[in-house]
Amino acid sequence: MPVMVRGYVPEHVWRVLAELSHFFRTLCAKEVPRYNIEEPKYQPRLDLFNAQGGRAGASKSYNMPRQEWEDLMFYILHNIKEVEDVWMSDFVQEEWTGVNPPIEAEALTLLRHGNPGRKNFVAWFMEKGKDPNISMDDELRWVSMGFDPAVVTCKKYDVNGYRFHTEEHQNSRPDPKTINTGVYTPGQNSVDYYGRVQNIYEVKFRQGRETLSLPVFKCRWFDPQEGVKHTPSIGLVEVKPSTVYAGADLFIAATQATQVYYLPYPCQKVYLKGWEVVFKVSPHGKLPDPNEDDYYNINPMTYEGVFYQEQPDDDDDVVRNDDARPLGDYIFNST
Repeated sequence: MPVMVRGYVPEHVWRVLAELSHFFRTLCAKEVPRYNIEEPKYQPRLDLFNAQGGRAGASKSYNMPRQEWEDLMFYILHNIKEVEDVWMSDFVQEEWTGVNPPIEAEALTLLRHGNPGRKNFVAWFMEKGKDPNISMDDELRWVSMGFDPAVVTCKKYDVNGYRFHTEEHQNSRPDPKTINTGVYTPGQNSVDYYGRVQNIYEVKFRQGRETLSLPVFKCRWFDPQEGVKHTPSIGLVEVKPSTVYAGADLFIAATQATQVYYLPYPCQKVYLKGWEVVFKVSPHGKLPDPNEDDYYNINPMTYEGVFYQEQPDDDDDVVRNDDARPLGDYIFNST
């Protein structure tokens, strides 16, 4: 494994080993179907709520504090396309008092906090949902009422073919054979987010006998600007777990999560110390049968193909996330 020898062999030798490793990893990569799927009793129309997964173990009730409830409620609304495109735009137009149109960061602050003495977006949208004279999709009106603050929390959850653990549960396991806390979610403009799962919640929007359920992860994200490095030509992503993302948007829907694990370098030279290599975990499930297309993904003479494109081999092949805007700016209605 190239990670194990970095720092012990010359860097140019290590890069050759890393390129070969990357080539064979991508050559053998195949998508695996999800597992442990529980079909919901109610089939929602809103894409965000089409989550398929289930708790893996005991659960308990947790009364969510008001500020955490508002942060999560804002995340949910921000990730429903109709809300983001229409209702949030209307709120900003009504509430913005500046001479010039707000920049993205100003609009986001206004949505989260509102003007002094005025409602923020969550409270404003709830008020709109209560007004029967305002036209609104029935399911969206249901969501506008907010979720029950008595949420279900658990330590393990199966989704997307992975079993995720919270950090607390992981740290309590004596001599664990696997590490299941690593999480990755993609952003726009090549800004990706890596971290660890802190809490797992299952929130419920109730309307009579019907329930809309949404599993969400609250994560401890690493700083996407100072704590993430990419080397595309060898498929290398490195993170520095000691860095912390400073944004307030810590939640993602469980279906937005890809499981990863982080492997530190055995050699702790100065340029490697504190950095860990990211590996994506293969989802559990039955591998599909091979087919002829599997052998045409990559041209072995040029390394060109679906999974891999060789990059210029130079010393500046490390890419950082320079445009590290809030995570909530990037994730819209991901499934």
